[in-house]
Amino acid sequence: MCERDKPQNADQLPPITLEDVVDQLLVLLTNARMYAADHPRVAAAVGQLERDLDAWCASTGRQELVLGTVDGYLVHDKRPLLGASMAARRLIEPLERLGSGGVAIARGARSEDLLALAGVLGRGPRGPVDAEAAGHELREAGTHAVRVLPP
Repeated sequence: MCERDKPQNADQLPPITLEDVVDQLLVLLTNARMYAADHPRVAAAVGQLERDLDAWCASTGRQELVLGTVDGYLVHDKRPLLGASMAARRLIEPLERLGSGGVAIARGARSEDLLALAGVLGRGPRGPVDAEAAGHELREAGTHAVRVLPP
């Protein structure tokens, strides 16, 4: 159980960090690879990511989270996320396979947006062949709050 999951008063919860949001995105990617979209673990991961993203955006004044990959590292604001867990490979590998520069998730992303992103990134070689195809697939799914970025 992480520190913020411990029962506490709402005003005593530690602020959501960038690493919290990234970790929750990785939880979603992992669960979405193993379970159907309507599985309780996937639903819980999506709900927590929505909450964490909103809290992080509110605390930082940002309207979207942009994560990139450079030389096998996950980066934000042109700096490597050294605190990101080893599970970050679950995001880095599909982005590198697509030749993508990263991913952007806007504040207010809906569960459908997040599930579509997890689907695009989680299918491995059976998924889109490049960043352009991934973007097309996300648009076809009706997403507006998630983007796979060009190289």
